[in-house]
Amino acid sequence: MRVSALILAVIVIVGLGFLGYVVYGEYVAARNVEVEIVDVSIEQVGLASSVLSIKLKFANPTGYETPVFWVDSYSIYVNGKYVGSGSLPQTRIPASSTIYATTKVTLEHARVGEGVVSAIRAGKFTLTIEGVIEAKILFGIIPIPGIPFSATYTYG
Repeated sequence: MRVSALILAVIVIVGLGFLGYVVYGEYVAARNVEVEIVDVSIEQVGLASSVLSIKLKFANPTGYETPVFWVDSYSIYVNGKYVGSGSLPQTRIPASSTIYATTKVTLEHARVGEGVVSAIRAGKFTLTIEGVIEAKILFGIIPIPGIPFSATYTYG
C-alpha cells in the first residue's frame, strides 16, 4: 500500500512539474516575441491611391516554442497618421526562430491627407505598426493578457 501511494505521489509530482515547465516556457516565449518591420516598398503611386507592401519579422529569441498566437488587428501609421490595419493568423514560432508576414496597404489619398501623400511621393516617411499579440498557454487552454508591440521603419 505504501509503495503504491509513493509511486502515485511521484507520478503526480512529475506531472505537475511537467505542466509547470510547459506553462513557464510558453509564457516566456510569448512575452518575448519581437516584432520588426524589415522592408517597406511602394508598389504603386497613383492619382487617387498608393499601395505599400510591408514585410514584418516575428522573432522568438527564447529556447522555448511559442504557444499558438495571433494578432487580431494591428494599426499602421505613416508619419503619425492612421492609414490602415492588418492581422496575423494563428501561428507558432519554434525556439530561436523567425517567421515573416507581408501585408499590403492601399492608401486612399483623400482619406490620409496631403502631408502623407506628399511624403510617399517624395519617398521619405516613417511607418509605424502597433498591435497586441494574443495567445493561449497550456495546450491552448489558458489565455494570457495581450502583449502590446510597436515597430517603426524609416523609408527613404
